[in-house]
Amino acid sequence: MKQIKYLSILFLVLLILGACNNFLDPEPDGRKDEKLVFSEYTYALGFFANIYGDLPTGFHSIDNAMETCMTDDAEHTDKLAEVQSYNNGNWNKQSFTDEGLYSKYYGSLRKLAIFLENVDNAKFIDPNTFNRSPELNIEYQERFKAESYFLRAFFYFELVKRFGGVAMVPEERLEINDELNLPRNSFDECVEYIVLNCELAAESLPVKDEETTWIGHATKASALALKSRVLLYAASPLNNPSNDTEKWIKAAKAAKAVLDLSGYGLITGSSIKSTGMFNIWSDFYNKEVLFAMPYFANNDLEFNNFPVGFQKGKGLTNPTQNLVEAFETSNGESISKSLQYNAQNPYENRDPRLSYFIGHNGSIYNNREVETYIGGLDGLNKDENSTKTGYYMRKFMNVDANLAKNTQSTRHQWIHFRYAEILLNYAEAMNEAYGPGNTGDGLSKTALIAVNQIRKRVEMPTLKSS
Repeated sequence: MKQIKYLSILFLVLLILGACNNFLDPEPDGRKDEKLVFSEYTYALGFFANIYGDLPTGFHSIDNAMETCMTDDAEHTDKLAEVQSYNNGNWNKQSFTDEGLYSKYYGSLRKLAIFLENVDNAKFIDPNTFNRSPELNIEYQERFKAESYFLRAFFYFELVKRFGGVAMVPEERLEINDELNLPRNSFDECVEYIVLNCELAAESLPVKDEETTWIGHATKASALALKSRVLLYAASPLNNPSNDTEKWIKAAKAAKAVLDLSGYGLITGSSIKSTGMFNIWSDFYNKEVLFAMPYFANNDLEFNNFPVGFQKGKGLTNPTQNLVEAFETSNGESISKSLQYNAQNPYENRDPRLSYFIGHNGSIYNNREVETYIGGLDGLNKDENSTKTGYYMRKFMNVDANLAKNTQSTRHQWIHFRYAEILLNYAEAMNEAYGPGNTGDGLSKTALIAVNQIRKRVEMPTLKSS
């Protein structure tokens, strides 16, 4: 067990560093060939971690901007940042900021092909342990093989969600003399292949892992969560213009398969209030997390997004008024209809998630009230980096961090899939297939029940079919 934990810690370090290293790069004494890479356990682990390092991360992925700044939900304070091209209409097929992802993910698929060609003969444990317990190496081989199917599905999904149907390359690596001008597969063919790989992964992966052993690795829950997301995309109007109800039912069943797994659920209770839901983002692999990528503990996210009145705070991500107004009043009504809403005190009597996720005038960061009014410490027009909307980000962040001293680092994880998303996937699919309050085809939970599970944990009124 100690050896497993040691190797897992080594993999975690390599995983976090993986995107920065190429384990087939040449060195001064010559290129490391495949035989060497897969016969030496640190290289083999590093090669696999490098593939994981190709997965997307959402913290400041485009020129220090979060992807939400490409939408109506947030503004980015730097008017020269690449992400602004989405907002000012200047992006096209030449200036598309994600253009490198097309070649990147095909490169990732090639790495997987190389890995799967070598995995059955690869060494993933040190020589002494291998001599004592060769069966442990076999355990790693089988585990990593299943994770590879998940990764292959993930990379194809990243391509498909951006470009529609794409060319599906042979599972064996292509060589320079092979036919490289491959035809584009249809969207449905790509979805079928992605689902197949999710199912192959789910067959062999454990439902859930212990934090200290396999953190950062895919599980059965990860694979089935990806399947749920893919099938929801496939059922959506863009990809299902005829509104084929069977596609919605298939998406609902895929979500139910995740919800039925043991060991997962929503975090509820006092910790939601006491942490403002921050424990979901900071506690590695809590019961709500289905798959996440860990980060080294640091305060980079806080430096980039704390209000500008705090020393070293850059305030880059500014939620919009549109997003703020989407949060209901505490009685479950929209602010345009609720008698609870008071424009002179707009943040009182609101869905508590408004204050959990968005920093507004009077919000507390590091024991100080935020001042977003003109002339305030964090206010509009204070400097070129101050908020453009009157708001700052709180979601994902440790708002108690002391950036001036920076003596205590914060654990972060980028969550790819969590339980709440699957509840919403299920709710959307059930609503489209059967309506908000109906069931069918062995699916006993209604769309309303699924949505209300999420609302109840923050003490919001339940929705009714009327």
